[in-house]
Amino acid sequence: MLGVLHAKRMYDDKQLVERKERGIEPEFSPDLKASFLRLLPLRSMSRVWGSLMEVEVPVFMRPAVYKAWARAFHSNLQEPALPLEEYPSLQAFFIRSLKEGSRPIDPDPNCLVTGESCRWESFAAWTAQGSRNHD
Repeated sequence: MLGVLHAKRMYDDKQLVERKERGIEPEFSPDLKASFLRLLPLRSMSRVWGSLMEVEVPVFMRPAVYKAWARAFHSNLQEPALPLEEYPSLQAFFIRSLKEGSRPIDPDPNCLVTGESCRWESFAAWTAQGSRNHD
């Protein structure tokens, strides 16, 4: 199933590129998810979530809470520099220091390294000289 969905995504991306090459601009068609998200009080939800992140977790619950967090968000529990009991809140666990060598930096000088565990989204091509190409 995932293969079929990936193939459809690749086909749709190819169609989008071909339309752009012919000068046809993509049209935005709002979907149900986007309409639903527009109705949510996102700023208030963010503030509540931030407050929850700062709540001190009782020591006896910390391993269970952080293991559940790691399972939900695909965190590697072999990377933290301290034992799980040492992180007083989800915020402290989220911004934790890592063991030396747990995420080595690629020594290749042609490699782009980011400071976060994220996926790089490209909105412009980068040339070999480091300037952006906005085509």
